[in-house]
Amino acid sequence: MEYSFKKGTALGGLALTLLFSGCDNDNYPDFLTEHQWVYVTNCNETINFSEDGSFSYHCDCGSPVGDYDLFDSYTYQEKTSEIILSPKQDGNVIPVLRQKKSRLLLETEGQIKEFFDIDDPMVPWPETYASYDPEDYTYNHSSYLALFDKAGDSISTAPSGYATDSSGYEEYLLTEKLAENVTFFKWTLKIEQINGEESISNNYEELTEEQAEEILKTGSAVGYVWYNNQIEIEKIVFANFS
Repeated sequence: MEYSFKKGTALGGLALTLLFSGCDNDNYPDFLTEHQWVYVTNCNETINFSEDGSFSYHCDCGSPVGDYDLFDSYTYQEKTSEIILSPKQDGNVIPVLRQKKSRLLLETEGQIKEFFDIDDPMVPWPETYASYDPEDYTYNHSSYLALFDKAGDSISTAPSGYATDSSGYEEYLLTEKLAENVTFFKWTLKIEQINGEESISNNYEELTEEQAEEILKTGSAVGYVWYNNQIEIEKIVFANFS
């Protein structure tokens, strides 16, 4: 009887170990599965990582993004910070460059994109007006952010709905590095109703670093950013919409 009890206890302990290890599956981590990740552009892109290992990546129109309809499942490799898609073929690796709070920076098909968790109430849905960009001023941008507090080669960023008077937002702030050759631009978009018809005017201009700093001092700057392979901001287009 003693032998049977000890054997049963050991087997029960093993079963519990397997059960609890299964609940904490490193292949499908919470930072991927417990968020609704969206890249904000003129046709917003949603990337889904499910707890059962299924995968999809599509835009608002319902079409797949790039060739990602070729893949239907994934695993996460913690050692390399990579998402491995299946079936195995070209383009099946998505590097995870950064994840903090409701921001996820990925490299997909050679482009660096930042996804936001739209289920987070602290990340309001932004109005980027990208559909009014006939000259592709925002083409292949990495993210759309609130921008402020430039100091030397660093700058603070947050989700575009950032409000300094809202408690809890400090957790969403990132201090980021500016590339040595960073460039600054301003896109001014004006939309008016004239005689019942919509009138649109665009202006795009390059800024000096001093001009960019003056915009940042207002405390209400938003804009498009582009990251390089070192996760440095190499280009900023300030957005001035009215």
